Amino acid sequence: MVYGEDGNFDEAEKLLIELYNSDSKNKFYKAVAANTLSFIYNNGEQYKKALKYGKEVAEFSKTFPDMRFRVEALTNYSNALKGLGKNVKAGKIMKEIYLLAKKNKFTIKMNNAIGNLALNYEALGDYKSAYKYYKDFAERRDSLLNESTIAKINELQIKYETEKKDRDRKSTRLNSSHIPLSRMPSSA
Repeated sequence: MVYGEDGNFDEAEKLLIELYNSDSKNKFYKAVAANTLSFIYNNGEQYKKALKYGKEVAEFSKTFPDMRFRVEALTNYSNALKGLGKNVKAGKIMKEIYLLAKKNKFTIKMNNAIGNLALNYEALGDYKSAYKYYKDFAERRDSLLNESTIAKINELQIKYETEKKDRDRKSTRLNSSHIPLSRMPSSA
């Protein structure tokens, strides 16, 4: 979505609606357009529009084998419901997202679902459940951050050691090709 990346959301929206309404036989393209529209409308707090597309793509995603797509579709659907204050129904979908993410080992999606459940329970006034989910979310988030930090440190260490070896090799080559002045033939 080049238009969206350039900040021209009106043009992106227009093209997505055109794709969504096209006579294309490929239902997947229509579903991707609907999912993207739901995402855009959620971010623009246009929850009724987001719900229209989100509900449809959530239904379609049941027939599609890509579980990441299903999780994204359900996330957009539950966000639209939450935006409209339909927290009980949104919570049921969030639990489904959590279970799908857990089953498919989508660690970040799973943790996001836990965080969303915490916020949803808070909105429902169930502070005990909200606290339970928030505590789980925070622990998992910290674990993910630690894993990410360790991976980044390891990556930087490998990069440093590789560059150091390259510099040492270049230095060795330069030193071995250098002829000491005492061995140079005299011009006399």
